[in-house]
Amino acid sequence: MPIFALRFSYQNIAAGQGFDLAFAGMIIVFTALVLVSVFIAVLPRLLAAINPHIPPAHLHTQSQSKETDAAAIAAAIGFALHTRRQND
Repeated sequence: MPIFALRFSYQNIAAGQGFDLAFAGMIIVFTALVLVSVFIAVLPRLLAAINPHIPPAHLHTQSQSKETDAAAIAAAIGFALHTRRQND
């Protein structure tokens, strides 16, 4: 037998204002879900308004373009070697 015997009933919830707490929790969750939904609905308009003030992305990724060029060159060389071996 456990040391603490826990008994759950609706009388305990009503005596300790459990319904009030549950109702407040449901309101908080509902409000949070509404805010998330509104944010998702407004986000495209917000991004469209901010877009003219943000510089193009290709200006910020000049160092990355060298890496992608190197990967593209390596892929082209690998493809050329592969097709040459298959033709022989």
